[in-house]
Amino acid sequence: MTEIMLVIVILVFFANVMLNRPFIESLLFSLALAVGLTPELLPAIISVTLARGARTMAAGGVIVRRLDAIENLGSMDLLCTDKTGTLTEGVIHLDGSFDVEGNASTDVLLFARLNATLQTGLKNPLDEAIASVTHGREDLSGFTKIDEIPYDFLRKRLSVAVQDSKREQILITKGAVQNVLDACGFVQGSRGLTPLGATEREAIDERFRRWSAQGYRVLGLAVRRFQDKAGFSRDDEADMAFAGFLLFLDPPKEGVRETLSALAGRGIGVKVISGDNRYVAAHLVEAVGLRADRIMTGEDLSKLTKNGFWPVSAIPISSSRSTRTRKSA
Repeated sequence: MTEIMLVIVILVFFANVMLNRPFIESLLFSLALAVGLTPELLPAIISVTLARGARTMAAGGVIVRRLDAIENLGSMDLLCTDKTGTLTEGVIHLDGSFDVEGNASTDVLLFARLNATLQTGLKNPLDEAIASVTHGREDLSGFTKIDEIPYDFLRKRLSVAVQDSKREQILITKGAVQNVLDACGFVQGSRGLTPLGATEREAIDERFRRWSAQGYRVLGLAVRRFQDKAGFSRDDEADMAFAGFLLFLDPPKEGVRETLSALAGRGIGVKVISGDNRYVAAHLVEAVGLRADRIMTGEDLSKLTKNGFWPVSAIPISSSRSTRTRKSA
């Protein structure tokens, strides 16, 4: 643009000289033209620069729909990002199925496969990971689906009722460990059914925290048996027997630590907003080189006043466990 402006000014100057205009007036007119063209060309300069930036980003696999987004990106000093699929591979796989005592269990895997493959609600990566398990697969043809209680964000669990070859009806529930425990009155262990007391609940919570701190996403699974029941509803999710755990793993993306380090070198802070529990989020954040010494849950956020939101910018990671959070950057 500068070169074009100079060419125009020089051409105007020599045109005036060729037309026998006074030399000083021609020079002053050309200089005035240069001064007038400068602010008029600024919008064009910005548009051309942003368009060139869009082409550069497109070469790197990033499609820009609004040019002004590049300018906003360049002035960014804080990036709020989710976890799954952004910092992690986004390919979740079932790493293990365990009973309440922490032992590998094929029964828990069988119940999980029945729940995941027979449910007709929204498909999710966890159900797909369960259905794709190749080891320890048992034939499900002996089970018939009777009913289903869909997942919702209040219960945070999904139930499927099946009938086996002995015509026994089994209600299988899987979901967030705490929410599944809320529907349980018993524990299905090696000694059979035992009441779910404070000691058993503490043992389940301890295993949940330990596995979560190792980076696993943990779901709970519970069952309840019926005889000749006509239909099922949410009220039937009571006095269930906690049967075990399902452990899922979603490893960090290759090179994400170097990417976050490059962002820090450019003065950009990173906050993680996740729907997973605090232990899983903290493990991942530490694995990718971020600080995890201060965590704010959705419950903490719900108690803040409007003025209290301002200090939140000093928190390295924000993990929402009990409420859904709108992610924005």
